[in-house]
Amino acid sequence: MKIFYAVRALPGLLWTIYLVKTNNQGFIWTLVDITSAIPTFVNVVVILILSGQYFTLLKDYKARYLGVGQADKNTRLFYEDK
Repeated sequence: MKIFYAVRALPGLLWTIYLVKTNNQGFIWTLVDITSAIPTFVNVVVILILSGQYFTLLKDYKARYLGVGQADKNTRLFYEDK
């Protein structure tokens, strides 16, 4: 595993050196943009999926600790509470 950790970035490094040497900088920036956009879109989708749970927990937090509204006794904050 130590060898794998040491060489796992090597293909990306060699690919970048090759692209810079061939004066193809436009392509490398497009590649960087695409590889940055993919996880960003995945994160946005997951945030939208979990937004309902977030607002439920926020409402419960405000009721319990800030005194705004009423705490729902059926809300389980942790897996162990079920």
